[in-house]
Amino acid sequence: MFEYTLQRWAACVGFHTLGECQLQWGDLGMTVGVLLLAVFVILFCMRATRALLILPARSFTPNISRILSGWVQTNSYTEETFLPPMAPILRQPHSDTVH
Repeated sequence: MFEYTLQRWAACVGFHTLGECQLQWGDLGMTVGVLLLAVFVILFCMRATRALLILPARSFTPNISRILSGWVQTNSYTEETFLPPMAPILRQPHSDTVH
């Protein structure tokens, strides 16, 4: 069916084919359908290209941390528990003078 329609259209345009130039009402519907399909394919490709180009710049860390927030608890560490050997050194007053 589609091949016969293309032969008729080619005859109307001026190509030397075996078919005659006879346009029918079904041809109008097929033309509109093909054009709408082409427009939707172009729009889909544009959106897919934009999404793929933006993907490396997107940060997934906030989304992942929201998902994991129910399972992970936060802890508050003091200097003594986090750095026990360094705690006395960190508490020493610093001198502002350079020797």
